Amino acid sequence: MLTNFFIEVKRNLLEFYNFKINILFANLGYLILFWGLIEYIDQEPGISLILLFTWYCSIHGIDSTAFIIEDEISDRTLVNVVSSKLGLFSVLIIRNMVQFIVDLIKAATIFIFIIIVNNINISLTINIVIAVFIAILIMYLIGACLGSFALIFKRVSSLAFLIYYFALFFSGLVADVGIVSILFPFYFLQNIIIASFNNENLFVRYLLLLCLQLIVYLTLAFLLMKKNMRSMYRRGRILHV
Repeated sequence: MLTNFFIEVKRNLLEFYNFKINILFANLGYLILFWGLIEYIDQEPGISLILLFTWYCSIHGIDSTAFIIEDEISDRTLVNVVSSKLGLFSVLIIRNMVQFIVDLIKAATIFIFIIIVNNINISLTINIVIAVFIAILIMYLIGACLGSFALIFKRVSSLAFLIYYFALFFSGLVADVGIVSILFPFYFLQNIIIASFNNENLFVRYLLLLCLQLIVYLTLAFLLMKKNMRSMYRRGRILHV
């Protein structure tokens, strides 16, 4: 499994080298977006920065699983992946881990630049760091739930674009839309950050709610993946030809 991990890392590095200009301008677009949002959002810049950092690190998590499955279907190699020694679940975990590492490096570059230029003061605590990583993992699990339907419908990744921009504007990062906000981890993460900044004990309650959300999405992702795999086998669509 470790060998496959490094193979995937090498593939991503080669992809970055081959498409470096496109990746550079795509991330310049995000830099401008975040710069504007930090000025627009009516809250402490440090809080907004952490929330936007989390969103950026997790956006590919929403579409990554769908893209992986869609690519295997398009190349007609899904049956090889499913029947390999690693299996589909391990392949998805490895590729998503590499995607997260790549996004983390890009996010660090973008947000360190914003912090230096805007002279933003951020007081990170271990509670905030843990909460951020849990929130990112939850977004990857939401992506796994969505991506599992690619086994049935072949193409679902376009829905991911809707979800991650919906998450940006209506899940508590920019605007709070009541019950919709609790479908995503940003509402709980925001309250954890505020409580930590103010040295309040409320962060424990919100951290527990975030962990509960993690368990719910982990269970849902596992069940949906199993269900859609069985459905694919039952319909005889494993070859997708």
